[in-house]
This record gives sequence, structure tokens and C-alpha cells, in this order.
Amino acid sequence: MPIHTLSRTFPPAPHDRLLTIEDLVARLRRCKRAIYEDVAAGRIPAPIRIGRSVRWRESEIAAWIAAGCPPIRPQSENGAA
Repeated sequence: MPIHTLSRTFPPAPHDRLLTIEDLVARLRRCKRAIYEDVAAGRIPAPIRIGRSVRWRESEIAAWIAAGCPPIRPQSENGAA
């Protein structure tokens, strides 16, 4: 699963809330496994790691949803990332 420490797509908001996997499950109405698979495939913004925890920036997820949930990484023609 790709993890990054700085977002290149969306700058962090000054008081950006960090979402847990449970927050994403509720917001996206998907199971944890599907979310992690989508992150690995580049369909959902990658989380940041804080110690052993994994969190998503609320502003990054909100912007991604507002944009229509586009793939984060473009897919190649054969379907591989």
C-alpha cells in the first residue's frame, strides 16, 4: 500500500482533520479491505503514516469526492497501474 508523508495533489489545510479507516468506511460506505485495495490500485488518495497509524487528510478526501472520485494514478491500457 503506498504511503506518503506529503501530499503533492492537495496542500494540507491549516487545521485539517485526520480521518481514520473507520471514518473512511463510514464516509465512502465501503469495507476496510476495499478501501485498502483501492489505495493500492491508485483509486483513492494515499494515507499518511503517523507512527504505526494510518490517516487520511479530510481536505484531500473531500476534494477527491468533490472532483467525482477520479483515479489518483492513471491506469495503463492493460489495466495495470
